[in-house]
Amino acid sequence: MRNFKGWHILAGLAAMAVAAPLGSLMGLNFVATFMFACVAFVAVAFWVDNRLARRRTAQPDSGELPLRDPADS
Repeated sequence: MRNFKGWHILAGLAAMAVAAPLGSLMGLNFVATFMFACVAFVAVAFWVDNRLARRRTAQPDSGELPLRDPADS
């Protein structure tokens, strides 16, 4: 599962699943609940994507071979 690139989408869906009942419990109508859940989806998806991108750039994958300069051969 290490190469899976959709973690931000799954986190956004989880946030949407939590925000929809929460909006309903707060007494929001359907449109407001849906907008609340969509905003939660986008916010969490962007946040998780940002955190994953920072982690990927901070720790390069050690499994890849380093690129060689063709001029060295």
